[in-house]
Amino acid sequence: EKARVDMRETEDQLKGRKMELDEEYQKYVMHSQFALKQNISEFLKRYERSKEFSYIIVYDQNLFYYRDTAYNITTEVLKGLNEEYRAAKH
Repeated sequence: EKARVDMRETEDQLKGRKMELDEEYQKYVMHSQFALKQNISEFLKRYERSKEFSYIIVYDQNLFYYRDTAYNITTEVLKGLNEEYRAAKH
């Protein structure tokens, strides 16, 4: 009986810890997505000023993307974002 009680208590503790970790993970994901969106938005503001492009923001549930109606600037934007990311890591 004592072993059964110990196992039940351990199981309850593990379930509680799993819930805590799941909550921490969800907070981390939300924070990471917000930071990513903010970095992209700030980069595109600087990019737009230097290149004189306009862009349309399309929001999706978890993602968003930018699209210019006249030019496909995806490659340039990704290159710029990657360069800034590498520079920030050093």
